[in-house]
Amino acid sequence: MPLRRRFALAVGVVFLTACSTVAPITPPEPALDNAMWQDDATQRQPPWWQQLNDAQLQQYIEQALSQNFSLQATLARVQQSLAASRQASSERVPELSVSAGQRQRWQQQDGQNSDSSSWQASFDARYELDVWGRIHALHAQGQFNVLSQQARLHLQHNTIASQVAMAWYGWQKERQSLDLLQQQEARLQSALSVIERRFRRGQVAIADVWQQQQLLAANQVDQANATAQMQLYWQRLALWLGDNTVQPISAQGVTLALPDVISAVNVAQLRSRPDVQVALYELHAVNAALAVAVANRYPRFSITASVGSEDEQLSGLFSNWFANLAANLVLPLVDGGSRRAEVVRQQARVDELLAQYQQVWLEAAADVQQALIQQQVADQRAELLASQLQLAQQTESFQQGRYRNGVGDYLSLLTAQRAVLTLEQQVLNNRLQQVQHRIELFTSLSSGEPFAAEEMAL
Repeated sequence: MPLRRRFALAVGVVFLTACSTVAPITPPEPALDNAMWQDDATQRQPPWWQQLNDAQLQQYIEQALSQNFSLQATLARVQQSLAASRQASSERVPELSVSAGQRQRWQQQDGQNSDSSSWQASFDARYELDVWGRIHALHAQGQFNVLSQQARLHLQHNTIASQVAMAWYGWQKERQSLDLLQQQEARLQSALSVIERRFRRGQVAIADVWQQQQLLAANQVDQANATAQMQLYWQRLALWLGDNTVQPISAQGVTLALPDVISAVNVAQLRSRPDVQVALYELHAVNAALAVAVANRYPRFSITASVGSEDEQLSGLFSNWFANLAANLVLPLVDGGSRRAEVVRQQARVDELLAQYQQVWLEAAADVQQALIQQQVADQRAELLASQLQLAQQTESFQQGRYRNGVGDYLSLLTAQRAVLTLEQQVLNNRLQQVQHRIELFTSLSSGEPFAAEEMAL
């Protein structure tokens, strides 16, 4: 049998007997409570921070998304993954090269020296036939790595937006708390004036005056703490904005706005969460890496071609030319089990990331469910606190009247005052918790994609 036919038969047998197919993976999604989750398709929604109807917050978040340095670092990693993906996909097209030069030759024969020169030029091409899907798998792996980095970018969007919102609403709460403390100070000061008048008339002991003054001093400490907390919240806001020079705005008499309630959640929103997307794309990327490892165990078949010319004169360079066409087969024979071990390693990585994806899925669902429960509890607590505050205010008013008329004792008035002061702060603190739980729920259901976000080509 001629050598050419034997070579062709060997190649055909290897191609027919080898099997390197790695099927795309479809990870199963753990079951969810159907009573809470809907499975209807949802349209793409604008970012959650645009649904809060807060123009100032919207401005701050837009500033943060354009200036935050950690976000810029994440964006740079996306660009790196894009470049790496293009590099991994470069083998899908033939490799072309051109070379040109002059060759000088010296020779000594029979005691005579001679030299000659010639000009050379050639065009070379090389292309690997993707018989086992290795190049396709490299391309897919690069694309999934890009998608994973883009999902991380969306995760960073969510983080920055939520941190800006938390700092902004925390600052508003402390500003409102300071207003409330100043109002409480005025009420306490008015009560102190009444007590001092009664003391001067000999109707009460000096201890009543001291206890009221102590209550006023505690109020002033709380005002100092609220002022410090305002500064801390503003510094946190400036950090996420990427601008340490931003100055607090004037916000006298602010009202802590409460976003609308979210009562229904959708499975599609869970799938679009950036942390779930990161886990999914990393799983697909590792599955593609497994396909590369499997393909590396089998022969690589490539075709090379070249067209060249050589002549002693530059003007006659392309008068004579030659062409070559070759088919190359590289077959791994002995590697000490390295390629097989790599396949086993990549398969284990697929198993690892499959379990990790399912864990992320469950954690994401639990995150949403926890935010829903916290939102409901905070709303219920707000109703109860409002009822308690109303009763406490009525009690305080009643005790003040009795005390002014000389009927009631100061201890009862003091107890009523403290109850009102405590409940007013609890109502305000719970209001902030309501806002925070809304933001947590918005974030837990968000894809993190900015509205009209730039699309990055793969």
